[in-house]
Amino acid sequence: MDVEPRSNRRLGAWLGFVAVFAALAYSGNAADADDDLAEPLYEAEFFVASTIGFLILAGAAFLVAIGLDRRWAFALGRPSSWAKALGIAFLVFVAVLIAGGILGQFVDPAEEQGLLPETWPPPSTAIFALNAASIVVGAAVAEELLFRGIGYTLLQRFGTPVAVVGSAVAWAAAHGLVAGFPLIFVFGIGLGLLRRYTGSAVPGILVHGVFNAFALAVAAISAA
Repeated sequence: MDVEPRSNRRLGAWLGFVAVFAALAYSGNAADADDDLAEPLYEAEFFVASTIGFLILAGAAFLVAIGLDRRWAFALGRPSSWAKALGIAFLVFVAVLIAGGILGQFVDPAEEQGLLPETWPPPSTAIFALNAASIVVGAAVAEELLFRGIGYTLLQRFGTPVAVVGSAVAWAAAHGLVAGFPLIFVFGIGLGLLRRYTGSAVPGILVHGVFNAFALAVAAISAA
């Protein structure tokens, strides 16, 4: 679909953006380690900041894909089999829960990220709903377009292992977390395999959103 020199430039642009975004994420998390919002999902400013961030991610993805067929570049076609997608999605979900359980014996990725609510109910249902929608829908769409979409497509010419692992590493790094890196990486591997075996990033978008919703629900129930 794309000539080699332009593929190299696209890949370089994608890698460069991810590297800069990851560096900013790590430096930002380090700088804000002692000054985070107590409950970010209860604050209107979080919705503004997260929306801007997801728009930047999606915008970068579309800029890299300029001139390409977007349906192909982002793998937005119908999956080869919804039944297969559902089966793989279930395995991915279980694998992430197991990995989270094992990792939780040593570190607390949720505490490091500081995103999930620790008290319930929220002071403003409307603000929480907006922030939850941002995490469930915005994050799933923007991140999957950039990583399992155009990122996976650009890496795919080096082979499936490179595409799956490379997109997972890039996605995990972009979160700017240390303790949370392994869990996000495992989830990224699962989403990459889901794209590989269904030929589409659409199931990954759905799984990503469902998992974020599940994490929010579990945190809310635990905090109630």
